[in-house]
Amino acid sequence: MRPGCQLYLGIQSPCDTDPEWKQLVWYSKRSQALTGSLEKYEEAMIIIGTISTGAVCVFENMKSWKDMTNDCLLRVGPSGQRNIATQYCFSSSRHGHDFIIKNGKFEVFTLSEPQLRILVARHA
Repeated sequence: MRPGCQLYLGIQSPCDTDPEWKQLVWYSKRSQALTGSLEKYEEAMIIIGTISTGAVCVFENMKSWKDMTNDCLLRVGPSGQRNIATQYCFSSSRHGHDFIIKNGKFEVFTLSEPQLRILVARHA
């Protein structure tokens, strides 16, 4: 991993309360460059965050990231128990590619924040 590279960045919170999540999704869905405080996501090997829902055209028709609401969150599960879904995005840069090649088998399971830190530290 190159110096200064973040191993992972987490961004999980309700859409209405996290302007950074809105900006990250809005600019990404519109294929626009990430600038300013969002540049750190370009450097992360893994971004773990709440999944947005909606076709690209929905985001292209928004005037601003401020137009996003909780309706933009992907929810899974049976009716009445619909939980916000989480996504793991691996960087397309060399260090993200190398991580996937080296650790190519993945199992899906739930980890607490402390458990995740321990797992990431073991593979750094």
